[in-house]
Amino acid sequence: MFEELTIEKKIYNSLKDSLMISQCEIINESYKHGYSKGSHSHFKIVLVSENFGGMSRLERQKLVYEILKSYFMNGLHALSLKLLTPEEVLNSDKLEFNTPSCRGG
Repeated sequence: MFEELTIEKKIYNSLKDSLMISQCEIINESYKHGYSKGSHSHFKIVLVSENFGGMSRLERQKLVYEILKSYFMNGLHALSLKLLTPEEVLNSDKLEFNTPSCRGG
C-alpha cells in the first residue's frame, strides 16, 4: 500500500521542486482561525533558500505564492511567511515569528 502524502508534505515537495531549500518548516494553523482540527486552510511557513538572494520581501512572497497557486484553488486560504536567505539566517535573532490574528476567527 502507498502512504497518502499530507498537505504539508505536498507543499514541501512543491517548494523543494522549485527552490534550493536549506531549511523549511510548515505548520498547519487552521485550528487557530476558526477551522476544525484536520482542516488545511492556514499555514505558517519558515523557508530558507539561496533563491531569495537579491529579491525583495514582496518578490519572495510572490514567488512562493506562484509555486503554491494550485493549493489556493483547492482550499488553501492563507499563508504566513518568513522567507530568508542562508546569510540572513546567520544575522537573524530567530526564525520563529507570530502569526497575525485572523479577522474571521
